[in-house]
Formats: sequence, C-alpha cells, structure tokens
Amino acid sequence: MSLKTDVLFLDTTRTPVTLSVLQPLFPTARIAIVPANISSKEDLLGTLAKELEFPSYFGRNWDALVDCLRDYYSYSTQTPGADQAVIAHTGFPENISGTYWGVLADCLTEQRRNLNSQAEVQAVAVQAVAGQGRKQVTHGNGLLITEPKFNLVCVFPNKYRAKVEDKLCENNFILP
Repeated sequence: MSLKTDVLFLDTTRTPVTLSVLQPLFPTARIAIVPANISSKEDLLGTLAKELEFPSYFGRNWDALVDCLRDYYSYSTQTPGADQAVIAHTGFPENISGTYWGVLADCLTEQRRNLNSQAEVQAVAVQAVAGQGRKQVTHGNGLLITEPKFNLVCVFPNKYRAKVEDKLCENNFILP
C-alpha cells in the first residue's frame, strides 16, 4: 500500500496514534511519535533525533532539523529498509515554537518540488522510450521508472485539522 500524501489526518476518536496503527501504513519508515504534552524545543528535537535515528552530529537546533529532514534518504541507510521519516503527533503541539511549523512547511514544500521535478524527468524518459517503439520500461534497458514517494510524512489527529492547516498555511504550505 502506497499512501500518496505527505500530511495525513487520522480519526483518533476510537484509535489513538500509535506505532501499531502506523507501522502497517508505513512499513519501511522510521516513525517518531510526538506526545501531545511535549512542552519544549529540546524535548521535541530529542524525540525526533532518537526515534528517527538522526546522525550523531545532529545539532539539536531548527537548522539541523531542516537538514536532517531534507536529507533523510541519504543517512536512512543506517537503518536497513527505512526510507521514510514519519512524524506522528498524538495531539496539537501547542507549546512548541512557531518555528517548528516553518520547518515542517519548508521541508514539505521542498519535498513536493523535488517530487514534481522527478515526475517531469520520468515523463520525458517514458516519452523517449515510447518514441523508440518500446512498450515497457524495464530494468534491463538501464532505465528504472519508479513512483515518487514522500520521504517525510507528518501525521496529526483529524480533530486538529483546521489548526494544523492554519499553521502550515501561515508558513506558505497549502494542503491539497
């Protein structure tokens, strides 16, 4: 199952946001559960660093978080099979700096931009192969066409959807 979203809202009225709920949705991901009562930047960054297995040089500041989230695919090889970072919030992080929303918005925006570029390159490659009379794109042709995949996914309880959308919109990220 491939989810085609980078921001996911879950109905938590009956089922809370837990690893057992998320792992079937994201079987190849490292998942960080951000508790609803997280109250400081230090606690948030510590949780993300531990659960997403950030590299030892992670600086525990907003710029370092941006770097780690943007480059997750490059060091996620430290965790065999992990190719996604999922940040799952059990509530709305009221006490966390607005900078956090800017970080998420920036990383999600860049990710979408990169995926759009990747899709354009693949469309040109498919057209080139089709123009050569081939009906399939295969590994044997030296060309691998893959479905774009979000490396960063943010999960929130659905009851906070409006607040999350407002915070992300304030930082120029628009949900589809």
